[in-house]
Amino acid sequence: MMHNNSGREEKVDVPGRHMRRVLLAAGGEALHSAVSRLHVGAEWMRSTVSDWEEAVWFLRRFMAEADGRAPFLVVDTDLPPNGGVELCRFVRSQEKLLSLPILMVSENPDPDLCIKSLEAGADDFLRLPASHRELLSRIGVILRRSEVKTVRHKTFSFERAEFDGLVVNVARHEVRLNGRIIPLSYKEFTILGVLVGHSDRALPYEEILSLVWGEKGEAGRETLKVHVHSLRKKLADGPVIEAVRGYGYRIRENLS
Repeated sequence: MMHNNSGREEKVDVPGRHMRRVLLAAGGEALHSAVSRLHVGAEWMRSTVSDWEEAVWFLRRFMAEADGRAPFLVVDTDLPPNGGVELCRFVRSQEKLLSLPILMVSENPDPDLCIKSLEAGADDFLRLPASHRELLSRIGVILRRSEVKTVRHKTFSFERAEFDGLVVNVARHEVRLNGRIIPLSYKEFTILGVLVGHSDRALPYEEILSLVWGEKGEAGRETLKVHVHSLRKKLADGPVIEAVRGYGYRIRENLS
């Protein structure tokens, strides 16, 4: 059942963005506290839901409307009753939501939640409590990296590529393996696209990090390793992402 709070919307300011919607799926008080201090502005419309059912209702409504105003999703890992990680998996299982930007947040001290969130398809993970400034910054960073036009121009050398049963479609932000759609987060998609686009050679860590996170990105090798680990699991029946010890990664055909 929809609660009244899902009908309330506020405008929030994210500098440099066009008007779009941000959906906050908040289970605990820490996220509500961080969000309540976001500056009021004219570029974002915020909707808040407090459980799984509300979030799924909102997302299904968006898919039905299909008006191009994709929401940015901020998900609390403690979202009742099934948890934010499961909501993230649901989102990535829906073809129309594959490229939806997702920031997972948590005040749960479980050290594995970050890895679980990224493997479920989240674009980033933020530990709570956090300031509204950091929350806003994370949202802005993910959005800048999720703009398809920028990705096409600066990161990929192709619009569509095939490799060992894998089809990477940049325009549709879609990956298929042997005809089956593979749900990937934005960063997983970008890492895979970079490797497929350079399948003739091994890529050093620094080049991959620069192409995926930008020259001034704060991500390091450990973050890259987490995403590659997730990609390997999702592409278990397809091409192999092979580590070149002390150097980087390359993609090759699965010979097994």
